[in-house]
Amino acid sequence: MPVQRHVGAFYFNPPLRVDWRQNPPGSAAYLIPLLARLRKILGTRREKDYCALALERNPTSAPFLPSSTNPTDHMKRFSIVSLLLLFAALSAPACSDDSAGSGDTNSPDITADAQIEVDAGADAGDVAEDVLSEDGVSADAAPADVAEVEEDPYEGLRDSALKSALRQTNRRHRDLGYGPARDFMFEYDMANVGAVGQIECVYTGRKAFVEGRLDAQNQNPMYNTEHTWPQSRGASGVARSDLHHLFITDGAANGKRGSVSFGNVVNASWSEGGSKLGSDSSGHKRFEPRDVHKGNVARAIFYFAVTYNHQVARDEEATLRAWHVQDPVDDAERARNDAIEGIQRSRNFFIDRPDLVDSISNF
Repeated sequence: MPVQRHVGAFYFNPPLRVDWRQNPPGSAAYLIPLLARLRKILGTRREKDYCALALERNPTSAPFLPSSTNPTDHMKRFSIVSLLLLFAALSAPACSDDSAGSGDTNSPDITADAQIEVDAGADAGDVAEDVLSEDGVSADAAPADVAEVEEDPYEGLRDSALKSALRQTNRRHRDLGYGPARDFMFEYDMANVGAVGQIECVYTGRKAFVEGRLDAQNQNPMYNTEHTWPQSRGASGVARSDLHHLFITDGAANGKRGSVSFGNVVNASWSEGGSKLGSDSSGHKRFEPRDVHKGNVARAIFYFAVTYNHQVARDEEATLRAWHVQDPVDDAERARNDAIEGIQRSRNFFIDRPDLVDSISNF
């Protein structure tokens, strides 16, 4: 029966007068809440204080109190009733609807260590019992949320299997067309590289304020589009307008690079802003970009080779692997990758996962 909120007196909802003379103690279930309440009160208050409080709260219906208003009489009667109730509870037989031989019979023992508590300060009907396990944790408590660990879709994949899986990630690639792709590239740089409206050549670092792609192409020197994977070596069709390998360069640097393979130049015939054209240690003609763009070049080439199933020359691949480590992915590269995905619906997976380069033995 839910306890009605009332401090200092035994009230039930619906109201019930608890009188041991009219209701002989015969049910442990009936007596347990009362005894528990008595234990709590007797352990924390003097009986005289309790009686006075009961009278103050409800002088006409306070339980266990006769019509007398003498606090001393109340205290005496309260003590007598308390002792009688305690004695009756300890001697009362167990009450059960089952037969004496039933295995479900409730235990009649009420020990001094019984932890039964009825909170008279709780709202009506809001009485709960916590069941604790041996380790002190609530048995009904829901298990703690387990953090979900995202599965690596490339785990265990290498070489051709990994290449196939990577190509699948960009199956929704959107071909913007060559003109719109270049427009986006210039507009992105104008908004995100240096001051607003400014573009920068990735090879020389030369900068200019422009109003768009057409204005940039009319500058002196002019600025145009670098195909990191040259058009003459396979960057045609959809690949021609793939923003992941397109960058802004000034006309002179773009012309110097042309379709020359990348490599470390030891004998330069041309250099500007850190980029060089010349021969490598084997005497082969090579183009070397400035240091801050070397990793970008490597990841663009690797992306293009995997996406469009092209091959990278072995000596060039070795150099690009070194540049990939030398110039790691930075925030600017990640931001550009995000922006390209927003319009082209594809990502350079080697920017997202630089570690995957080591899982491909031959580009």
